[in-house]
Amino acid sequence: MGSFTISIRDYRPLEDALRSGKIMKLDAQCTHNSNVIREILRYAPRVLPQFGSLSDGEVRQIADSVAYLMRTDIIKAGAFAFGPMPFQGNPKRSKVSGTVHIRAEVEALSPDFEIPYENNPRANMAGELFRCYVATQTWMSLTERLDPKHRSLAPSFKLADLTAHLIETDDLVDYVYTAEEIAQYRKALSGELRDV
Repeated sequence: MGSFTISIRDYRPLEDALRSGKIMKLDAQCTHNSNVIREILRYAPRVLPQFGSLSDGEVRQIADSVAYLMRTDIIKAGAFAFGPMPFQGNPKRSKVSGTVHIRAEVEALSPDFEIPYENNPRANMAGELFRCYVATQTWMSLTERLDPKHRSLAPSFKLADLTAHLIETDDLVDYVYTAEEIAQYRKALSGELRDV
């Protein structure tokens, strides 16, 4: 059995941009959420010391990529992000301030940090964020730099846990997708469900 489509946006332009080292221009809603993610990533060296070696431009690209790929409806619901994830329709525009809030104390952050996974909606958020970070880590060829010893996906787990732990979901702008994006997503999901 294959995997289910989760991203509603077409991720191929982002993948092509990141693989070629280019910057992809984001719309305003993604730019806002990228700023939220970037503020949280200031704390990434506490859980992943190698993250401190990345340039400001690389950190911005990571935040942009995660913001582009993530589904705010999954994150805000604390839903588990694997399996078929129907999209219920565009939300009413949420109003958010320009301030980024850090939800939890940062003193507990260390290389051993993990969010508790049992009966924890934040763990479900981390699952959706992991999907976004692992694509970003792969497309930006960051594995050797962030995990030179094991060359694994462990950095994406750490960044997903960090983000899920610190993010104040009210700071995120709900994404509004075009009718074409939604139709393409539903078509892809329908085809995948037929193959099960």
